[in-house]
Amino acid sequence: MVSAGKHAMIKLAQLKWAILLLVLVLCSSIVWMGSKPSGPPKISITLLGYTNDNTSGALVARFAVSNLNPAKVLVYRPLSEIPAPGKPGGFEFDKSAPWANWNSTINSDASAIFTCPVPTNRPSWRVSFLAYPDVGPIRTIKTVIAYSLLTIHLDPHYQTMPYEIRGDWIERK
Repeated sequence: MVSAGKHAMIKLAQLKWAILLLVLVLCSSIVWMGSKPSGPPKISITLLGYTNDNTSGALVARFAVSNLNPAKVLVYRPLSEIPAPGKPGGFEFDKSAPWANWNSTINSDASAIFTCPVPTNRPSWRVSFLAYPDVGPIRTIKTVIAYSLLTIHLDPHYQTMPYEIRGDWIERK
């Protein structure tokens, strides 16, 4: 039989764990709410010029992708878009471009350079990317929680989706 003093100590230990768990949940919620991005990241896409590919000799364009945000941004899945007036949005993706595996985590006020093939026989085109504004441990925690919720069939409404960033139309001369 458990004495009254030992029973009180067990209850006190349980109470400490419950308070600790409550504090952790409260702190996590505060960090979570404070980490929500305020909208699409500010990304600049600048055409630097044209050159020939080292292996195939094909014409490629060089771009600088600059992060104008106060925090890191993950930029990935570049695609070239070509005008298609009859399609939704007025464009379609150039399916001949084999360069959609490029990605970069760009620090604040920094740039990354990449090259891409120029669409052939097209008078104008542009590049687009997907970008995540939250990078690092917070995003990792959000992803773990989102997938945990999905396993129990709950929809994680708070998960940040990537934003589509589009460059300006480039006219071929």
